Amino acid sequence: MERDLSTFLRNTGPLPSLPAIYYELTQAVQNPNSSISAVGNTIRKDQSLTSRILKLANSALYSFPSQIGTIEEAVQLLGMREIQDLALATCVIRLFSKLPLHLVDVVSFWKHSIACGTASALLAEEQHDPSPERFFVGGLLHDIGRLILFLKAPEDCQDILRRCEVEAKLVSSVEKEILGFDHARLGAELLASWKMPVSLCEMVQYHHHPAGARLAMVDAFIIHQADFITSALDMGRHGEYLIAPLELPRESQHVLLAEHRIEPLVAELEEKCAQLFPILT
Repeated sequence: MERDLSTFLRNTGPLPSLPAIYYELTQAVQNPNSSISAVGNTIRKDQSLTSRILKLANSALYSFPSQIGTIEEAVQLLGMREIQDLALATCVIRLFSKLPLHLVDVVSFWKHSIACGTASALLAEEQHDPSPERFFVGGLLHDIGRLILFLKAPEDCQDILRRCEVEAKLVSSVEKEILGFDHARLGAELLASWKMPVSLCEMVQYHHHPAGARLAMVDAFIIHQADFITSALDMGRHGEYLIAPLELPRESQHVLLAEHRIEPLVAELEEKCAQLFPILT
């Protein structure tokens, strides 16, 4: 029986919230009067986040000539925005650490999500976007609605996955048939509840059908293209039995990856993911 999203949320309770440390760090990062020392002090309140930032700064992704020993050095080196994005990734991965194992391989799910985020940022760099790092977050969180469904509606998820396998259908289409909405819309609802930017919400909501986006169609297409690439490369598992076809709205044709750029982008993607997977998962 179909349900609408508001009924689903009313029946299943409130959406999960991000921990206070993320908002505290965001406030520190966005405050023009904040010092690197103040940001470092905030990060040190979270041991897991501190460890991941130092591991990232000392990874082969950056290959700095000397060891980065303090959070302040890492913040100065990586930049405020990357620190904030890494904090969000850490908080979200930790928030959804306990999921039904019979429905989802959590590590494989996050491998796909990290790969999609990395590919999204690389595709944005190809287009000389001034803020490619924001696409990492969009790609990382594109399937977050699935995690909500795994937690709040495990029996429905089992039915959805079974039908997708037997009938060779895409997850989002079966979700709409059974629930009346799909994981992309639910994910956007979660991000809206976290007060994330509208562009990020649209990246997530329309990552399967970018033509539906009103304000961020090109952004949504970049996530859509990254999802297609990482699915085709079998980089982690995210619940699909099929690879969703690539859609190309007319307004987004100029951001389609050129054929001669596919091989070098894939090589860079695999290299970066090899470094990021053990740090974030």
